[in-house]
Amino acid sequence: MPCHLFCLLCFCRQYRLGTHDDIQGLDLIPEMQAAIDHLHALGSALVPSKSHWYLINFIWKNGTWKYQSLVNSPGDLSMLDHTGSRVSLERIEVTEAHKSLGLMMAADGNWNAEVAFLQKASVEWQVNLQASHLSQVNAWYTLTHMINCMIEYPMMATSLTKAQCKMIMTPFINAGLSASGIVCSIPRAVVWGPF
Repeated sequence: MPCHLFCLLCFCRQYRLGTHDDIQGLDLIPEMQAAIDHLHALGSALVPSKSHWYLINFIWKNGTWKYQSLVNSPGDLSMLDHTGSRVSLERIEVTEAHKSLGLMMAADGNWNAEVAFLQKASVEWQVNLQASHLSQVNAWYTLTHMINCMIEYPMMATSLTKAQCKMIMTPFINAGLSASGIVCSIPRAVVWGPF
């Protein structure tokens, strides 16, 4: 994520300086190249195939600001890879999410991909638990220490609604409680309260 934001900041600096007439082939020099050189000095490198960038550009349309698409805002960013060859970085739409630091993030702030990812994980865990033959103790352990932790991890960085959280959590909570020998309709304050 920091490298993605850094790429964006470098591009915006170039764009503001008036070089936006020719944004094709814009290099991330000098700021991005300095960051890449620092990574090389530490024995690491950026991998172009794992990197992407967004061009966040707005247009006034029908009385409101709208994000411009790739077609309406052409551009290309490139960097040197570990062999010294110049490689173009993948550019994606601001509405498209990519996994970064454990989150499915989109530049426009939508969490649709993250909700879909977490809901899929919740339903898959529910199906796997129902097909397993775990004891009640092991079912409780997997509920509290595996799937619950996996779902909790990204929550601090997201801004999901209560309805979205409930939609994500209902499948695995109900399956986990049932497999643990706890009635699903018990108030959640009792389930998660101190023992």
